[in-house]
Amino acid sequence: MSYDVKDFTRTGSAVSPQEELLQKTYGLLAWSFVPCAAGAFVGMMYGMRMFRALGSPIAMFVATMAFFYGMCFLIEKNRHSQMGVNLLMVFTFGMGVMMGPLLNASGQFVNGGKLVAIAALMTAGGFFTMSALARRGNFNNNALGGFLSMGVVVLMIGVVAAPRLESSRPKPEWEQHLSAACAAYAIQLAAKAQGFDNAWITGPWVGSSPLRQAFGCAATDKIIALLAIGTAADPLAGPKNTDLTRFVQHW
Repeated sequence: MSYDVKDFTRTGSAVSPQEELLQKTYGLLAWSFVPCAAGAFVGMMYGMRMFRALGSPIAMFVATMAFFYGMCFLIEKNRHSQMGVNLLMVFTFGMGVMMGPLLNASGQFVNGGKLVAIAALMTAGGFFTMSALARRGNFNNNALGGFLSMGVVVLMIGVVAAPRLESSRPKPEWEQHLSAACAAYAIQLAAKAQGFDNAWITGPWVGSSPLRQAFGCAATDKIIALLAIGTAADPLAGPKNTDLTRFVQHW
């Protein structure tokens, strides 16, 4: 497969320049997953040894930033040549190595390995699917916008209360649940302050056994909320719930 990014606007082919650019973009994204996965495997095996060899957390931070910005600079300088594609693959390999220790830590949680595997398969499937769709000459590129934005602008946060009742003077279980609920509400307020809309999902959605297993909940743990944070489809007309007479009584 050729990735001649310098000549992506040629008009001699049957597809439009925009479609050809889209094909090559998703093709690069899909193929870059391969060195990233290889780097993650190497990082899981030897990542912590390599980081410890640097001697200190400061040296680790400096080395990480130097690699990240250095590779971005080199890729930008060679973006019109095959060397730029090769450097991109090296960059994704390095990012995978850096993810290795994080993946090892995630694997220590209940169902951690399963969750990491599902995330990896979904990422790879998304890239390869978009690349395959982009190769269809009659595919409506504009239809991609709404589909892709769902994965970009929506963030799901799970809030779990894990009461600790084994201490000599434990807090009441209901109070610990309320503390977790207050933390969830604080997340909502922070998201709103940053200009994002959000929704607090509860009820049967958070009481299912598969979700409790995915979160690794113990018997006494309680899922307080799923918080969906993203960009509102329509701008809000004004403040909501400003009529306090519906909620407040005075005498």
